[in-house]
Amino acid sequence: MSKTKQTTMLFFQFDLYKTTEIARPGVFKSGETETVQKTTWNSSVFAPLLQKFNQSNESNSYLTLEDKTNNLTILLEDFKDDEEFIYGKFILFEYGRVAPLRNAATFTRRENPKTIQEGEEDYVHFLIRKKDGLLLLQYNQKLGRSKLLSFFTENFKTEIENQEYFGFNICSLIALDFFKEINSLDSIKGTKIEVSSKVASDENEFIQSMQEEMESIESNMLQLYFKARYKNKSLRDVVPFVNKYKDKKGVTSIRVVGEQNGIEKTLNMNNSAEKIKPRVDIDKNGNILSEKLYTASTDGIKNRELLNRK
Repeated sequence: MSKTKQTTMLFFQFDLYKTTEIARPGVFKSGETETVQKTTWNSSVFAPLLQKFNQSNESNSYLTLEDKTNNLTILLEDFKDDEEFIYGKFILFEYGRVAPLRNAATFTRRENPKTIQEGEEDYVHFLIRKKDGLLLLQYNQKLGRSKLLSFFTENFKTEIENQEYFGFNICSLIALDFFKEINSLDSIKGTKIEVSSKVASDENEFIQSMQEEMESIESNMLQLYFKARYKNKSLRDVVPFVNKYKDKKGVTSIRVVGEQNGIEKTLNMNNSAEKIKPRVDIDKNGNILSEKLYTASTDGIKNRELLNRK
């Protein structure tokens, strides 16, 4: 009997932005139009991305993202598609430290043969449903929504924007339980928002100004705490406030701090994404078999309704 392991696939939405001309009868003169921004999806945008990945493989060069602050390298190892889905797998490895190894059964110690520039591989899978841009990302603390967006921005921005789109984003699909938990709090003490300088904001002037300040002091991360003046009133206002900054480029984390039964409670939106938890086969080294995970994930969303972009 093969060994299995449970993993978590988080749900996101891949959005493309384009401008379009619309006419509103009764508002504009005959023939006049207004330019508006439209959020949309089109799986064909990935055709040149897949082509670029295949070309990099042919030349033995990796598409990468370097996080030098955390000594982390991210490589795109697998990227393919079929009629319904786009599939991918990242390799992550941390370097910069060498420590002795311990045996879990005997506690014996031996020297680690790796060099300081080497790191143990970790794997993160993802898939995108072609019909609507529903994106599933295997949970890993080192590669979340913001860092995945950074990878696509660094490696595929030109290919996407050379088409009819001027931008793109990866948005969280938050489970209803998160907002139910907010409403179950007795009061709100404040909201913490974490802003990174590594993904430039192009849609929110406040975040842009914070990133400019960070650049002036050569900082990569900034945490803002919005303290509630009126605890009970803030309970009504916090959901619209969270939605205002949710998924904005540059925002990496939102936490709501409140009280429940006299005890302080912190709700982290990053831990509240819609998800499935498939159990899949692993190899002799404990690593998940990619094809088994792809199949389990597609099976897990068969009955998931299509995303609705208004």
